Amino acid sequence: MNKRARPRRYASALRTDLMEHTRTRILEAVGATFGRGELDGLSIEAVAALARVSARTVYRHFPTKDELLWAFWAWFLRQTHIPDEPLTPEELPLFVERLYRMFDEHESLVRGFVTSGTGAQVRRASFPRRRQQLERALDSLTWKMQPADVPLALAVVHLFSSVASWQTMRDLWGLDGPEAGRAAAWGMRVILDELRRNPRSLQEGPP
Repeated sequence: MNKRARPRRYASALRTDLMEHTRTRILEAVGATFGRGELDGLSIEAVAALARVSARTVYRHFPTKDELLWAFWAWFLRQTHIPDEPLTPEELPLFVERLYRMFDEHESLVRGFVTSGTGAQVRRASFPRRRQQLERALDSLTWKMQPADVPLALAVVHLFSSVASWQTMRDLWGLDGPEAGRAAAWGMRVILDELRRNPRSLQEGPP
């Protein structure tokens, strides 16, 4: 009986591997589109043609374009060994330094994402998830704050970890990725140390 079951298990594993391979080809096709600055013209059909699969196959893996683009970004971060979600305040500055270096290494792709209308839509759609990540990461520091002040602190921390900040430091200040990452990580540490020192500092204002 066991011998008869083996071909089925083998076929199932083969099918799983094939599906994963197809999914990767689809995501790689999205990355190629990003790198060529063609994101606003992105369509399921165009991705299917580039990945050499049918549009139906793309829809089977990713029912909507937003899901496809969000899956691509998460997959891309994994490929570059950037953790999707820093878990603690202590991890955040290091996460930002690694993130900025990655932005530099994949500049054309990242800029294609930032400058496109489609990329802006994806960032807005993914913001609730990003906000939840920051809320969890900073909960150990923000729980003593006034509730109305928590979004202010989260917004500043989010700014330091954003691609928009990397772009500003690169284009206006002439910093490279590692330099911009050091600056952003330093600014984030200042904010986080202040939250540790005095959770009510936003209420007090300047001295």
